[in-house]
Amino acid sequence: MGRWLAVIPSLFVACTSAEPGEIDVHARCVALRDHEIDTRLADAPDVDAVAHRQAMRQALGERFIDECNALTSKQVDCALVASTADAIAICRISK
Repeated sequence: MGRWLAVIPSLFVACTSAEPGEIDVHARCVALRDHEIDTRLADAPDVDAVAHRQAMRQALGERFIDECNALTSKQVDCALVASTADAIAICRISK
């Protein structure tokens, strides 16, 4: 039984089509999208955050992830720690 527990994660990794590091980039872009949504919602405290968060995720969709994939690691790092929507925008356009 213990041997199977060690094999299952290896099979999962071997069966994915993503290149090494590609999953990390996607996860960072999802994190950036969620951070940007949370930052924007922080500026609007009187709204239904759950409903707006879901609507914004749908509105941004995969286009946001695709655009994020074109950003440098430095730009993503900067945006992930930015505390305002304006600061995130500056990170995304800076080189």
